[in-house]
Amino acid sequence: MRFFDGKFVKEGSIGQLLDRLTFLHIFLVWVAIIVTFGLAYYFLAGSGNYLSFTAVTQHQPTIFETLYFSFITATTTGFGDIIPIGTLFRIIVIMEVISGLLLLAVVTSKLVSIRQGIILSEIYEISFNERLNRLRSSLLVFRQNLNRLVLKAEEGTVRDGDLYDFFTYLVSFEDHLRDITDLFSDSNENNLKKSVDEVGAELIFNSIVRALERLNETILLLNKEKKGWKKELVSDRIKRCLDLSGIICSKLQASKKIDPKTVEKLLKEKAIIVGAIEKAV
Repeated sequence: MRFFDGKFVKEGSIGQLLDRLTFLHIFLVWVAIIVTFGLAYYFLAGSGNYLSFTAVTQHQPTIFETLYFSFITATTTGFGDIIPIGTLFRIIVIMEVISGLLLLAVVTSKLVSIRQGIILSEIYEISFNERLNRLRSSLLVFRQNLNRLVLKAEEGTVRDGDLYDFFTYLVSFEDHLRDITDLFSDSNENNLKKSVDEVGAELIFNSIVRALERLNETILLLNKEKKGWKKELVSDRIKRCLDLSGIICSKLQASKKIDPKTVEKLLKEKAIIVGAIEKAV
């Protein structure tokens, strides 16, 4: 299944083919059908199959008149001024009416599909922006939690429960980084991936650097207070967070969404902080 133009359709299915048709394509197909049947009425006319005028004056229909009849037949207007005579022409008329109705159904489906696509796009954009804001807020909460731990470390009141909380903060930080990695991922199975704009990318980048900065300060204070936090589980979690932050920064740099000078500044700052964290861990 693949998402396309407001709904899910099977790969290579007729539905997907119809969804790819634009209104210009449909109009050209409609014109081609009218012209084809109009020419058929003109060139296949004979003694047993022809178009008859209901008016008193009878004459051999011109190409324009056959095209006119084809048009009112395809649109199911049916003024009744021209009627088909003969089995062949009546069969052709039936085929043209069916073709016209099918095209009308395609146009209606196209209009509904476009409307659905617009609504779904609006809903997804709102959801995407909310997700982006939520991730930024989560990084802010992470820094605030570390701030409280830093204050306790400065006051010398850090307890074992606070060290457990520190590990919990790292777990949540890793989860947020994974979400951000997915946010900037290029994979897009359903064509729904919305690109992060320049402002959003810079804010996320800066938030990650500030979070790492606060993490480094926390680790330094815990080391200074000689707290026994350096357990393998905690160290591995910190290393995973650093790896994820590196992946995110690489994606942001490759996307070229942020001003190169800003990227260079943040990358240098991040490199210094990461080096300090790795040394402290």
